[in-house]
Amino acid sequence: MTTARVEHPNPLDAIVMEQTLRLEDLVNREGLTELLKSFYALFGIPLRIYSGENMLLGDAQKEHEVCAYVNTLMKGRSACGKIVGEVKVPLTNAEFSAYIQRAKDTNPQAIFAFVNANGGGQAFLKSFHESGLAAAGVKILATPDLVLESYLPAYGDFADGIISSGNYSANHDSKLNRAFVAAVEAADNNEAPPDFNSVATYDLMNAIYRVVNAQNGVLDPDRTMALLRGMKFESPRGPIMIDPDTRDIVQNVYLRKTEKKNGKLVNTEFATIPMVKDPYEK
Repeated sequence: MTTARVEHPNPLDAIVMEQTLRLEDLVNREGLTELLKSFYALFGIPLRIYSGENMLLGDAQKEHEVCAYVNTLMKGRSACGKIVGEVKVPLTNAEFSAYIQRAKDTNPQAIFAFVNANGGGQAFLKSFHESGLAAAGVKILATPDLVLESYLPAYGDFADGIISSGNYSANHDSKLNRAFVAAVEAADNNEAPPDFNSVATYDLMNAIYRVVNAQNGVLDPDRTMALLRGMKFESPRGPIMIDPDTRDIVQNVYLRKTEKKNGKLVNTEFATIPMVKDPYEK
């Protein structure tokens, strides 16, 4: 007995497309998103689906913490829509190769890193460079604690090119800061330049001196708090003010790039967001 396979014509073969249809033109995005949300609710697995042209078609996941604030800003939602992944690392972690590989698998343009710099920064940067991400042009965006001035000498070239935001850099260009840096280095035998912890201590002592001086050394609690509300003065970090309503600090936030100058790594400020209030203080 012999058998033969009967070829059934595919009805789609008879359809002639006069134009190419894109996936984003065919997919019902609301329906896809609802499906993804149901999957997320059942299994707790976040999903995000993109078309071949990198257009977001469906999204179901817990909102990134940073996006909760960024989404309130102009163009913030579109920026957060471009986040392709998130890896949460234990603060005491000292081995990053597996986490870096997960980030690498998403083919990112940049990685925002918040790690325990007091022990984890050097290991993170080493894994980042060994993975080939730096050679591929992927940028590191970071909080200022990753690039504390006291850590930079140990990082070497691994830190070159990191973009960070912060309220202070020892490289801040002002007469007061240059004097502050010189005084700290002289007192510390040039072991390390000051960082944001140093300038916070300086500003605290400055505020204490001002309220004590204004009261001729006889302190009244109510008078002290009244003097602190709205207090303004020039700091090595730039102008600062104590918000009279929240009693929190209002200060400049700087965008900085870590780079070599005169053979030494420094955080060079290249943009300033003036007098920023804590966005979570009402």
